[in-house]
Amino acid sequence: MPEIKDLSATDASRGFKDMLDLVDQGTLVRITRGKKKRYMLTTAPEATGADINALVDRWHHEATGSMMAP
Repeated sequence: MPEIKDLSATDASRGFKDMLDLVDQGTLVRITRGKKKRYMLTTAPEATGADINALVDRWHHEATGSMMAP
């Protein structure tokens, strides 16, 4: 299980490079914003062009309800 590091949104934005270095080292970074919002950063596999196009299509559909690509 990876180490988990908690950062406030303010600390994460001030030390953005340091935060990304932690993620690259395998640390799971959990960012808190207020009491309820939490974001987790971890490394992701390299995306292909097809992966990116599929994400854009999905986001467009969710935002507009249209199945047509932008």
